[in-house]
Amino acid sequence: MRRRLELLRRGERGQALVLCVLLLAALLGIASVVVDGGNALLQRRNQQGVADASALAAVKDLPANPSGADSAAREYATTRNEADGSIVEEIVVTGSSAGSCDGGLGVAAVPAHGVCVVVHTNATGAFSRLLGIDVFQARARAISRISQVTAVGAWLPFGVRQGAYSSDPPTQLSITPADQSHNVGGAINPPAGDVCKFYGGDGISDVIRSASFGGVDACAIALGQHIETQTGIATGNITNKGFDARIGDNTQSFSDVFGQASDGSYYVKDPSSPRLGVIPIAQDANGNWPLTGGADMTMVGYTLVYIGDTGSPPKYPAYSGSGSRLTIYLTPVDAPLPDSWRGAILGDYSDSNPSPIVYQLVA
Repeated sequence: MRRRLELLRRGERGQALVLCVLLLAALLGIASVVVDGGNALLQRRNQQGVADASALAAVKDLPANPSGADSAAREYATTRNEADGSIVEEIVVTGSSAGSCDGGLGVAAVPAHGVCVVVHTNATGAFSRLLGIDVFQARARAISRISQVTAVGAWLPFGVRQGAYSSDPPTQLSITPADQSHNVGGAINPPAGDVCKFYGGDGISDVIRSASFGGVDACAIALGQHIETQTGIATGNITNKGFDARIGDNTQSFSDVFGQASDGSYYVKDPSSPRLGVIPIAQDANGNWPLTGGADMTMVGYTLVYIGDTGSPPKYPAYSGSGSRLTIYLTPVDAPLPDSWRGAILGDYSDSNPSPIVYQLVA
């Protein structure tokens, strides 16, 4: 009996070592998941940031410079984000037709006038190497596109016909509502507020101020829809109740509101400025702006404007005169719409659409 017990004890001596080895393997597996898995998630997030930044930087060269868009994407993915160790897997820049990209993440559609960027980085695991996994890849993809405004809210209740202004270079225009021979633009009866009611002449002051400055926002009107001209407006509803209440003591010049890039293009420098506005581009069936009340106008587009007389510092008044001599000063600018603008509806880019463009990530 004693001999049998001794043999049994000797047979159990190696089991503790086996259990320790199994436990160590399990601990290494857990450490690999926690440490290396967390690192993989961090690297994936970093690569997504690189892909997003690269796609947005690249799309700003579209539609005019597709090769420049490709170069910008590669520069942002590598040189400007060198610390992330990104390797460009694939870049696709589309023209007027849609395309697709893969980059090891499966086929994805790229819209017309769009950019797809796929990047990855090679990371070395701390514990996973002990399990035979030396390197893992963190991969990310971003798709951007250039869109265009097809309708937008919070526009000023004044409009201009397409052939009556220049935004390249930005040239100040004068809207004189009572001048029957001017044929540049004039006041519009806008649907505005939560229920998009027509405010009429007395309510134009609320729409001039917009919701951001104590009034109400004009409702989005799509291109091709119809609006009506407005006459018989009391001057005070445009002047002291309208523009004066909106602008207050603001003395920002044109260059305070809009900046100009090295390539000559313009951008919005101060999106919150009361001097930044949007007006409709509209005209009748003959391409004119009739100066009678209730005339039918077709929406052609929208344009950003600086509100104020650029030649009259330091206060840059938004208007001069009163009554039949009232003149409103607006400077149209061809610049991307700020991200913060309210009620914008976006569509495909089109050369025939004079509305502001928007750069956006779509995937």
